[in-house]
Amino acid sequence: MSIFSINDNSNYNSILSQSKANKESKENSKISFANAFLKQNASKLNEIQNANSQTLARSEVLNSTNTTNTSNNINFSISSKTNSPNYDISSKFKNSIYTLKYKQADISNTSTNTAYGYSVDKDGYMGSDFNKAAGLPEDFKIHKSTLDEIERVAEYNVSDIREYLGVDKYYSNIDMAETIKQYYNLFSN
Repeated sequence: MSIFSINDNSNYNSILSQSKANKESKENSKISFANAFLKQNASKLNEIQNANSQTLARSEVLNSTNTTNTSNNINFSISSKTNSPNYDISSKFKNSIYTLKYKQADISNTSTNTAYGYSVDKDGYMGSDFNKAAGLPEDFKIHKSTLDEIERVAEYNVSDIREYLGVDKYYSNIDMAETIKQYYNLFSN
């Protein structure tokens, strides 16, 4: 008996064929795991998508109800519709439907017209109100993406602290106008 012989009672003729079979088995297990993972996440994605489409449909119904009824009638119609089996809106959703509606309106208005509390023109440059607050000349053009990059770098510099504290953003509010004013004064003198 040789010290190099394999005694595993298998049907493999050589180490190479056993290695190939092990590799195929490992690949197949990876593929089956990936397929199971995709199936599991696909079903969750479908659940989320269905919930979102139901929420959207409910909010559309509520929005159409809001435009035709007075506030007292709205409360009545929401409670009567949500008590039916077709409208199983949770109480948390009932309580926050109006807040959600107005927050979405605010987000859609602010994301295109303002940044950091100041106006942005159609090309993405900060408006004259920002220039005035930052002490910049009237015709000075600074793009919103520049301010976004300054904020990103500021957050990156404290990323280890952020991770330690377990927060997404270290700075809750950066006064961009004051920051740019300081930089402008530093470099213009």
